[in-house]
Amino acid sequence: MIYSSLAELLKKQKRPVQTHPQAPDHLTPAAVLALLIRDGGEDHLLFTKRSQTVLHHKGQICFPGGACDTDDKDLWATALRETREEIGLDPQAVSFVGKLGEIITPSGYRVTPFVGSLEKPVPWQPNPEEIDEIFTAPIGHFLRPENFKLVQKSYQGFHYDDPLFLYKHYEIWGATGRILVELMEAWGSVKESG
Repeated sequence: MIYSSLAELLKKQKRPVQTHPQAPDHLTPAAVLALLIRDGGEDHLLFTKRSQTVLHHKGQICFPGGACDTDDKDLWATALRETREEIGLDPQAVSFVGKLGEIITPSGYRVTPFVGSLEKPVPWQPNPEEIDEIFTAPIGHFLRPENFKLVQKSYQGFHYDDPLFLYKHYEIWGATGRILVELMEAWGSVKESG
């Protein structure tokens, strides 16, 4: 299965840290979970739409995740705990696939993205304080060039190109977009070699 090939690739490759020149000096460790789900013979990724009441990234499309707590054993545990808090997913149901390169955000987070898999879709239980919506999207959609573009952005006087993926009426950008670029590159490598 492609998940095991992806796991092997992620284990072998050293992933660079993606930084942002406007990031503050003090960074909060955080983790997110890019969750792969096999559904109807096709591989999907799970996304959340953040509520308007959260402190950071209001209304943005994200992978579930958040800041590390002192009680978390490691950042994988952070990703699983945050996923449970946000969408009600039992951590025992998630299989570890691999880790992508860290991303430093201008909002002051050092984010470690993990890839996990779920055998089949389950009922989601969104936490209404944090999550407005949960949806899945087929991975094949993100591999098509017409669903991706680079957008010129500006933050505190710094200009840069930001990846933007389009899916239905959703726009996926920022750290989530950068994570998705790296994951799709790895996915494409596995598909080509397999």
